[in-house]
Amino acid sequence: MKRKIEESKIHALLYGSAILGGGGGGSFKAGEETIKAAFKIGNPIIIDIEDLYGEKGLIITTSAVGAPASKEQFVKSEDYNKIIELIEKETGEKPIAFITNEIGGESTFNAFIQSAKTGIPMLDAACNGRAHPLGTMGAMGLNEKKDYVTVQTAVGGNPDLENYIEMVVKGSVAKTSSLIRSAAVQAGGLVVVAR
Repeated sequence: MKRKIEESKIHALLYGSAILGGGGGGSFKAGEETIKAAFKIGNPIIIDIEDLYGEKGLIITTSAVGAPASKEQFVKSEDYNKIIELIEKETGEKPIAFITNEIGGESTFNAFIQSAKTGIPMLDAACNGRAHPLGTMGAMGLNEKKDYVTVQTAVGGNPDLENYIEMVVKGSVAKTSSLIRSAAVQAGGLVVVAR
């Protein structure tokens, strides 16, 4: 069942995510900013995983990759939507749901902006659970699947500093994740990612 997320109750999720997020996941303040940006656009929607049984379609994992200590991190709310546009163009498919990569002060809300803008629901289901230092560790085991090909998109960086990057990569989880991490460095320390 699709349900709108109530803005009045969202701080309970924010506090819980900031406290219980297991390793990384961004700051409380960044999470608050993402929530505000999402509700300015519209109302994020969530759906139970049981409601997708029998359906076929693209479920996009959203995340952010970067170096928390970097002083040049820069991502705009439009970048969250750009990664979805890029992956739709590459795959020729529209997503049926989004799933956030992990729980954390900011990362819990990775798909809020996309859901608010598109009306596509976020999936209420576990993904990776916590932040991982390597993309392969956060691939839900797909890196172990022989011949699996992933598509990853990344956007971020401050255009005023000539750090802005848009990137689409396709290949093994290990190789594409390595390229995404390099993109984060080139972008000044942070990119938002869809895969």
